[in-house]
Amino acid sequence: MGWTAGITVVEVREARYFIAVAEELHFGRAADRLHMSQPPLSQAIKAIESRLGVSLLQRSTREVRLTPAGSVFLDRCRGLVAAAADAENAARQAASGQLGDLRIGAVTSAFTDPLPEILRVFAQLHPRVEVHLAEVDTHEAIQALFDHRLDAAVVRQLATAPGLERERLRQERFVLAVPAALAGSIGGRALRSAAELPWIWLPRAISPDYHDQVVACCR
Repeated sequence: MGWTAGITVVEVREARYFIAVAEELHFGRAADRLHMSQPPLSQAIKAIESRLGVSLLQRSTREVRLTPAGSVFLDRCRGLVAAAADAENAARQAASGQLGDLRIGAVTSAFTDPLPEILRVFAQLHPRVEVHLAEVDTHEAIQALFDHRLDAAVVRQLATAPGLERERLRQERFVLAVPAALAGSIGGRALRSAAELPWIWLPRAISPDYHDQVVACCR
């Protein structure tokens, strides 16, 4: 990682060298601070000045002082080192799941429960992760996971597609809703008691997996 000015590149390592010298205003103390010998440090600073074509330090037998260009350069070096540290920290946080984006797809009912509570807890544990939500049907969510358009999905599905991992959040029962006038005749008897009744149900194209689960129950 470096700072580019034209074709001149100052590396983070060199920026740290210059910061130490500029803050100590003494090559010996700066070398001790950097845990290195003085000659390589002096050569590194001279190499930076040579590449930039400017004097950054005024040297004498009695003292070392920053030039006006050196003062400006010092500020930029501090920014460069801070940016490098921030980049390293961000990479570590992203690798550990503490920073970044999380794309979640969910069926409509999940937005009422259990998704709100899950997201509340997640936000407490991972405050720097930005969550993006999308309302999707089960079959669309599964394909989006394979295509890496989603990172996770909350769906209604009995089987686990090959290549994916599943964690069951809850298990729900199907309930047959009938008019009150028929409730007594249906009662707790088998589902076949309602076989001849007109059904109101979603088209298979809307949610094939959910549709097929109900059909399987009827069969």
